[in-house]
Parts: sequence; structure tokens; C-alpha cells
Amino acid sequence: MAVAGFAQNEIDITIDGGKLIVKGNSESVEPDDKFIFKGIANRAFTRAWAIGDSYEVKDAELFNGILKIALDKLVPEEQKAKKVPVKAGKGKQFLTEEEQDEVSSRL
Repeated sequence: MAVAGFAQNEIDITIDGGKLIVKGNSESVEPDDKFIFKGIANRAFTRAWAIGDSYEVKDAELFNGILKIALDKLVPEEQKAKKVPVKAGKGKQFLTEEEQDEVSSRL
């Protein structure tokens, strides 16, 4: 996310109720300051994204005006993929034509 003009202490990242919320509050510049040219508008912003409840912020990094947020999905052990072992059979078994018709009729 591009956040040019914001310092590290001006950005807040929170996860609340399945939403990732990024807020930027820049320190306001006094209106009495006179600028010849001000290229970047420093105004407060809020951006929110809907994410699942199983996500948490793993890391956040601000570098050259780009905010990078790394999310980590927490998967419960019972929902993780499981490897099923394959047992060896008794060797090759050939079906007769009647047995094949019977098996295919059950499908």
C-alpha cells in the first residue's frame, strides 16, 4: 500500500472483527506555513479489508513510502491436510466381466 509522506509512528494497523484496518494520521502542518509547491497531500486516511477470523498480522514494514503487511493464516490442526498411508494389496486381482458389470452398476 502506498503511504508516501507518512512516518512509521503515523500509521496504525489493527485487526478487528475479521477486518484489517490501516489508519494514517499525519502530523498536521501549521496553516501559516507558506509553500511554493506541496506535491503530496498529507491528510488522514482509513482503509479496511474484510479478512477471515483465522488471520493475524505477522509483520508490517514501511520502506520508501510503501507499507507491506504480511498476514499469517492460522489453521487448526484438525483442518490441516493429512497424509493417508496406502496399504499393499495381495497382488493383482482381475475382475470377471460379471463382477465388473456389478461394480459399475453400483456406481
